[in-house]
Amino acid sequence: MLGFGAALLILAVIGAESYRGLRASKRASDRVGQTYDAIQTLGDLEGDVFDAESSVRGLLLTERPAFRALYRDAVHRVDIDLSGLSRIEPDNAAQVARARILADSVSHKLAFDSRVLALFDAGHPAAARDTVAAGAGTALSAVIRGQVARMTRAERALLDGRLEDQRAEQQLATTIVLFGFLVACGVAALAVITIRHDMQERERLDAELVAALDQAHAASRAKSEFLARMSHELRTPLNSVIGFSNVLLKNRAPAIDDQSRSYIERIRANGTHLLEIINDILDLSKVESGRMDVALETVDVARLLSETVSQFAARGADGPAIEVDVPARIAPLRTDPDKLRQVVLNLVSNAAKFARDGRVVVRAVSDPSAGELQRIDVIDTGVGISADRLERIFEAFEQADASVQRRFGGTGLGLAIARSMCQRLGYELTVVSTPDVGSTFSIVVAEGAPRLARHEPPGTGPALRPAPAPRRATPATPVDMPSVLLIDDSDDSRVLLSHIIEESGCRVFAAGSGEAGISLALDRRPDLIVLDLLMPQMDGVETLQRIRAHPSIARTPVIVVSVVAAEYQARLPGAADVLTKPVTRDVLGEAIDRALRASPARVLIVEDSDDARAVLEAHLSGFPGLEIASAPTAIDALARLQSFPADLIILDVVMPGMDGVEFLKRLRHIERFRDTPVVVVTAKSLTDDEQRTLERDAITVLAKGAALGAELARVLRSTLRQIRTRAAS
Repeated sequence: MLGFGAALLILAVIGAESYRGLRASKRASDRVGQTYDAIQTLGDLEGDVFDAESSVRGLLLTERPAFRALYRDAVHRVDIDLSGLSRIEPDNAAQVARARILADSVSHKLAFDSRVLALFDAGHPAAARDTVAAGAGTALSAVIRGQVARMTRAERALLDGRLEDQRAEQQLATTIVLFGFLVACGVAALAVITIRHDMQERERLDAELVAALDQAHAASRAKSEFLARMSHELRTPLNSVIGFSNVLLKNRAPAIDDQSRSYIERIRANGTHLLEIINDILDLSKVESGRMDVALETVDVARLLSETVSQFAARGADGPAIEVDVPARIAPLRTDPDKLRQVVLNLVSNAAKFARDGRVVVRAVSDPSAGELQRIDVIDTGVGISADRLERIFEAFEQADASVQRRFGGTGLGLAIARSMCQRLGYELTVVSTPDVGSTFSIVVAEGAPRLARHEPPGTGPALRPAPAPRRATPATPVDMPSVLLIDDSDDSRVLLSHIIEESGCRVFAAGSGEAGISLALDRRPDLIVLDLLMPQMDGVETLQRIRAHPSIARTPVIVVSVVAAEYQARLPGAADVLTKPVTRDVLGEAIDRALRASPARVLIVEDSDDARAVLEAHLSGFPGLEIASAPTAIDALARLQSFPADLIILDVVMPGMDGVEFLKRLRHIERFRDTPVVVVTAKSLTDDEQRTLERDAITVLAKGAALGAELARVLRSTLRQIRTRAAS
């Protein structure tokens, strides 16, 4: 112990000396670095000043606007260099004085360049050239070179001395550290004898922790892989069970007696229930793993709530009257409509289940002054929830009590998923309830929105009834029927979907893989393609991409029908519609109607840059059914519109001859194109007046850049939908 203590004391002394030496070495190193930075700053300043001078000369000689941008960049860099110059060698009075003089010289030189540019901009290029030729700028440049050279020589002299100091300090620090290392080795050799047992025990515990962590990661990966596999393996056969049950019940075959029909109805009901449970489990898994994405859109709240309640009512299940109460004035909401719709549908389904003989009201609460949505309340007159269970019901697999599960069924996942989705959207899900009176679940959208203190049962009022879905008229002869290609690897799914497509008045031919589907599409040239996503070898996403790559079928509308449609929505920008299996006859029929009614839309690109036109055409290639033309100038565009009456115009602002603002004015004076939508795409930094003028005559103004593709796709989806709706009507 005495020897161990002595070694520790020696080590402490050496450590203190090592620390002192390292601090000294670091200070020397910092001084060397400071000198290098000073030399670098001086070199950058000299180069940037002469870049600015060269840009001015280039502008005077060629009058090309590109040199003005180069000049602005160089001046910006000079400002940065001057800022760095003011910080070099703060303890060296001579260098500080030189730096101040150099900064003054650079300021004079930039002022001279500004005067030359002012003459050029005032329309006196000859005077500007004469000013440069007079030599004042050259003299200033020579002065700057001399000052930079003197400061650089001074810095290099400092650098030599500091490098020597640095080497000395590093050598001393190395000697101290080496000696300390040797002593530390001696101490370690003594310590290893006494603590070997403890180290071995720690290694054993670490190994166990690593093994446990590996097992946890493996279990997590297995869970994710299992759920991904089950997403397809469970929902696909269930889709067939539900679909075939619907076919049997709809056909009303005389061979099916009442008892058999009852059995089939029970098969369909239980299959639907099982599918809902599987979807809940998969949704909960995605929320917990953070794999649930949010796609924000501007949403009409009244329409979303009405459609959601109609969707629930269209299921045909017995239940209470359901009402929608929305203020007459309510502002649009920026949210993910699919996620919000799923939360509301979940709450309505829950309320209808627990208030089977009562009433359910879906109420939107808005700010009276601004009309902004604050809360969405789902109010029921059901069994209610006791106070001690109000928070527990939001936990997975929890319900109000055991009797609730026996009486009403369910897994207890719905509210856990709803609250998680609300949190993902930035909302809060709360509940107030009175046992045997009812419950009110509130989606609190706005921060600071008023909260409900107690449950207030809804009064009486008219219940919402879903309107019947429109059906297509069946063509008179098979020859006139539209042809539809169905691509799906599941035999059962092909049979079911073929049946629905034929009922929609179409001829159908099917393929069991993406490769076979593309081959058949090229051979038969269908009017429409219905595509599954989860297929072996080539999945639906790749199949859609290859369809869009073939010029002969690139504009064929494609409807995606898959059990994972919601998950893949963001990866299917070229699809005419995206539907989730199991899909009903009415939903698929309406989608087929929309796709077949959609007339080609004509888009004119007005852009003087060949590269920019190519980029815009590439962005438009993801939208089927477009006829695209282009014009390099606004004057050419006005002439082109005579033979190509565009439904949509994509317009640049800066163009030779006539700019985009003037083009818009002339376009709006032509009666035929007075209301034609125009999307302005420009790289110009617009003034407030230009922005207001363009926004008055165009539907939107987009900036060129990395985000252009996504923004243009968002605008085009909405605009083309309106164009085709007007054409269909």
